[in-house]
Amino acid sequence: PTDYLILRAWDSIDAYTAFRQTDDGQNYSKNRPEGLYQGLPVGKNWDLVIDSPGGVPGNYVVRSIYLPAEGRDAEFIENRRRHDPLALQVPNQSGLQTFRCTDEDEPGKGTFLCLARRVDRDAYNQYLESPQAAEYRKGNPRGLYKTQVTECYEVLDTVTP
Repeated sequence: PTDYLILRAWDSIDAYTAFRQTDDGQNYSKNRPEGLYQGLPVGKNWDLVIDSPGGVPGNYVVRSIYLPAEGRDAEFIENRRRHDPLALQVPNQSGLQTFRCTDEDEPGKGTFLCLARRVDRDAYNQYLESPQAAEYRKGNPRGLYKTQVTECYEVLDTVTP
Protein backbone atom coordinates (compact mmCIF):
# COMPACT_ATOMS: atom_id res chain seq x y z
CA PRO A 1 0.00 0.00 0.00
CA THR A 2 1.12 3.51 -0.76
CA ASP A 3 -1.87 5.53 0.43
CA TYR A 4 -2.47 6.29 4.07
CA LEU A 5 -5.42 7.86 5.87
CA ILE A 6 -4.85 9.81 9.07
CA LEU A 7 -7.97 10.67 11.04
CA ARG A 8 -7.84 13.01 14.00
CA ALA A 9 -10.89 13.47 16.20
CA TRP A 10 -11.80 15.57 19.22
CA ASP A 11 -14.71 15.25 21.63
CA SER A 12 -15.92 18.78 20.93
CA ILE A 13 -15.16 21.97 19.05
CA ASP A 14 -13.86 23.39 22.34
CA ALA A 15 -11.34 20.54 22.65
CA TYR A 16 -10.23 21.11 19.06
CA THR A 17 -9.88 24.86 19.65
CA ALA A 18 -7.81 24.20 22.77
CA PHE A 19 -5.55 21.83 20.80
CA ARG A 20 -5.03 24.41 18.03
CA GLN A 21 -3.78 26.87 20.67
CA THR A 22 -0.98 24.54 21.78
CA ASP A 23 2.44 24.44 20.11
CA ASP A 24 1.62 21.02 18.60
CA GLY A 25 -1.69 22.31 17.29
CA GLN A 26 -0.18 25.40 15.72
CA ASN A 27 2.64 23.48 14.07
CA TYR A 28 0.78 20.30 13.11
CA SER A 29 0.55 20.95 9.39
CA LYS A 30 3.56 23.26 9.13
CA ASN A 31 6.19 20.56 9.57
CA ARG A 32 4.96 18.19 6.88
CA PRO A 33 7.42 17.52 4.05
CA GLU A 34 6.23 18.95 0.72
CA GLY A 35 4.15 16.42 -1.22
CA LEU A 36 3.87 13.94 1.64
CA TYR A 37 0.12 14.42 2.06
CA GLN A 38 -2.06 14.81 -0.97
CA GLY A 39 -5.52 14.39 0.45
CA LEU A 40 -8.76 14.26 -1.40
CA PRO A 41 -10.40 17.58 -2.16
CA VAL A 42 -12.96 17.18 0.64
CA GLY A 43 -13.82 19.09 3.78
CA LYS A 44 -11.63 19.33 6.83
CA ASN A 45 -14.14 19.86 9.66
CA TRP A 46 -16.91 17.40 10.47
CA ASP A 47 -19.62 16.92 13.09
CA LEU A 48 -20.81 13.45 14.05
CA VAL A 49 -24.52 13.06 13.23
CA ILE A 50 -24.93 9.27 13.53
CA ASP A 51 -22.91 6.88 15.68
CA SER A 52 -23.80 3.21 15.25
CA PRO A 53 -21.39 1.10 17.29
CA GLY A 54 -21.00 -2.58 16.53
CA GLY A 55 -20.10 -5.37 18.89
CA VAL A 56 -16.64 -6.43 17.67
CA PRO A 57 -13.29 -4.66 17.21
CA GLY A 58 -12.14 -4.17 13.64
CA ASN A 59 -9.06 -3.12 11.73
CA TYR A 60 -10.59 -2.39 8.34
CA VAL A 61 -12.08 1.02 7.50
CA VAL A 62 -14.18 2.00 4.51
CA ARG A 63 -14.33 5.77 4.03
CA SER A 64 -17.03 7.15 1.76
CA ILE A 65 -17.85 10.75 0.90
CA TYR A 66 -21.39 11.53 -0.26
CA LEU A 67 -23.01 14.65 -1.69
CA PRO A 68 -26.78 14.71 -1.16
CA ALA A 69 -28.98 16.34 -3.77
CA GLU A 70 -29.83 19.98 -3.09
CA GLY A 71 -32.16 20.33 -0.10
CA ARG A 72 -32.15 16.61 0.73
CA ASP A 73 -29.71 16.52 3.67
CA ALA A 74 -32.37 15.45 6.20
CA GLU A 75 -33.54 12.69 3.88
CA PHE A 76 -29.94 11.53 3.40
CA ILE A 77 -29.46 11.33 7.19
CA GLU A 78 -32.67 9.32 7.59
CA ASN A 79 -31.53 6.99 4.83
CA ARG A 80 -28.25 6.44 6.71
CA ARG A 81 -30.27 5.74 9.87
CA ARG A 82 -32.05 3.03 7.86
CA HIS A 83 -28.71 1.70 6.54
CA ASP A 84 -26.78 1.25 9.79
CA PRO A 85 -29.04 -1.26 11.61
CA LEU A 86 -29.17 -3.34 8.44
CA ALA A 87 -25.39 -3.31 8.05
CA LEU A 88 -24.86 -4.22 11.71
CA GLN A 89 -26.95 -7.38 11.23
CA VAL A 90 -24.14 -8.77 9.09
CA PRO A 91 -21.45 -10.53 11.17
CA ASN A 92 -18.10 -8.83 11.83
CA GLN A 93 -19.25 -5.24 11.43
CA SER A 94 -17.45 -3.08 14.00
CA GLY A 95 -19.44 0.12 13.69
CA LEU A 96 -20.49 2.97 11.44
CA GLN A 97 -20.30 6.73 11.78
CA THR A 98 -21.76 9.48 9.62
CA PHE A 99 -20.35 13.01 9.78
CA ARG A 100 -21.63 16.25 8.23
CA CYS A 101 -19.05 18.67 6.86
CA THR A 102 -19.17 22.00 8.70
CA ASP A 103 -17.00 23.86 6.18
CA GLU A 104 -18.83 26.74 4.51
CA ASP A 105 -16.59 26.69 1.43
CA GLU A 106 -15.96 24.18 -1.32
CA PRO A 107 -14.90 21.44 -1.67
CA GLY A 108 -16.49 20.11 1.52
CA LYS A 109 -19.66 22.17 1.64
CA GLY A 110 -22.73 19.95 1.75
CA THR A 111 -20.86 16.66 1.95
CA PHE A 112 -21.11 13.76 4.38
CA LEU A 113 -18.31 11.45 5.48
CA CYS A 114 -19.21 7.88 6.38
CA LEU A 115 -16.75 5.61 8.14
CA ALA A 116 -17.54 1.92 8.35
CA ARG A 117 -15.25 -0.20 10.48
CA ARG A 118 -15.16 -3.93 9.97
CA VAL A 119 -13.09 -6.87 11.16
CA ASP A 120 -11.35 -7.30 7.79
CA ARG A 121 -11.80 -7.13 4.00
CA ASP A 122 -13.75 -10.40 3.99
CA ALA A 123 -16.29 -8.84 6.37
CA TYR A 124 -16.70 -5.93 3.93
CA ASN A 125 -17.24 -8.34 1.05
CA GLN A 126 -19.70 -10.28 3.18
CA TYR A 127 -21.65 -7.07 3.78
CA LEU A 128 -21.63 -6.10 0.09
CA GLU A 129 -23.06 -9.48 -0.88
CA SER A 130 -25.55 -9.69 2.00
CA PRO A 131 -29.34 -9.63 1.83
CA GLN A 132 -29.18 -6.60 4.14
CA ALA A 133 -27.11 -4.60 1.64
CA ALA A 134 -29.51 -5.62 -1.13
CA GLU A 135 -32.45 -4.46 1.01
CA TYR A 136 -30.73 -1.12 1.63
CA ARG A 137 -29.99 -0.58 -2.06
CA LYS A 138 -33.56 -1.52 -3.01
CA GLY A 139 -34.94 1.15 -0.66
CA ASN A 140 -32.56 3.92 -1.75
CA PRO A 141 -34.49 6.89 -3.17
CA ARG A 142 -33.35 7.62 -6.71
CA GLY A 143 -31.14 10.69 -7.00
CA LEU A 144 -30.80 11.18 -3.23
CA TYR A 145 -26.99 11.48 -3.32
CA LYS A 146 -23.86 11.06 -5.38
CA THR A 147 -20.92 9.04 -4.11
CA GLN A 148 -17.83 11.23 -4.35
CA VAL A 149 -15.34 8.55 -3.29
CA THR A 150 -15.11 5.21 -1.51
CA GLU A 151 -11.76 3.99 -0.19
CA CYS A 152 -10.66 1.04 1.93
CA TYR A 153 -7.91 1.06 4.53
CA GLU A 154 -6.35 -1.42 6.90
CA VAL A 155 -5.83 0.12 10.34
CA LEU A 156 -2.14 0.06 11.19
CA ASP A 157 -2.21 2.00 14.43
CA THR A 158 -4.62 3.78 16.74
CA VAL A 159 -3.34 6.42 19.12
CA THR A 160 -5.49 7.82 21.91
CA PRO A 161 -4.52 10.15 24.75
